[in-house]
Amino acid sequence: MSTPAFSEIALAYADRHGIPVFPLYGIRKNSILADCECRNPKCGSPGKHPRTSRGLYDATTSAEQLRDWGAKWPTANVGVPTGDQFVVVDVDGPDGYNSVNTLRDGRPWPLGPYVLTGKGEHRYFAPSNVGNRAAVVSGVDIRGKRGYVVAPPSLHVSGRQYRWAENGHIRLPLPDLPDWISLALAPREPQCQAAAPIRPSGDLSAYGTKALNDECRRVAAAPKGAWNHTLNRAAFSLGQLVGAGILPLDLVAGELHAASSARGHATTEAEKTIASGLNKGLHQPRAVAS
Repeated sequence: MSTPAFSEIALAYADRHGIPVFPLYGIRKNSILADCECRNPKCGSPGKHPRTSRGLYDATTSAEQLRDWGAKWPTANVGVPTGDQFVVVDVDGPDGYNSVNTLRDGRPWPLGPYVLTGKGEHRYFAPSNVGNRAAVVSGVDIRGKRGYVVAPPSLHVSGRQYRWAENGHIRLPLPDLPDWISLALAPREPQCQAAAPIRPSGDLSAYGTKALNDECRRVAAAPKGAWNHTLNRAAFSLGQLVGAGILPLDLVAGELHAASSARGHATTEAEKTIASGLNKGLHQPRAVAS
């Protein structure tokens, strides 16, 4: 089965449903293997990471821009932002299905659109106040505010196409997240623990706001080879400000996850890197003049 050109797919999402779209690297197919068009033999997100510098923040419904991207990258995969129009539950492989079956405990999925991916499913739900969470339970991720997913009929590195199940396209209105997923998203114990309780910071200071924005920009702009190191340094530096009572832990962790998601790194590895860096910074709070 051949994959339609990027511009044809993107314009269908934009025109039919008003869903903004941005290009991802596609998958190269040859007689030996399928790999990412980025040509990096160590690519950790083949066919899933953005082609543009701002990633999901470049998403648009502009026909002119979509055609321009399509002319440059006709075989690009299609990325759609999550959060404003829908939230997606990503069930990945046997672990994901086992986890979902445990959470469901015999209850059905709500009726609604879902996508068959290379190894699992993307279940679409009405927007709600949730962000991105890797490994909510084993093999299950959530894509919400400032996240994105690969949309059909993009090509998976396995050689399979992402495809809408049943009637072949997204259907509105979308169902709400089921209670058994919402319970799994309830606040959990933080992976990082400060040596002492963190003092309430009230409204963010200009110093704290600038530091948070600067570090998140560095993470989002880091080149592939230096990305994990940049994320670790950013988490450590901001963890020091959390330890000093300048920034709240939940805000810092959330913004670092969002910066990671914007460049296609909403992974368990990123979550571990953020937790490790924050933990070290919390135990070495920065001295800030009062």
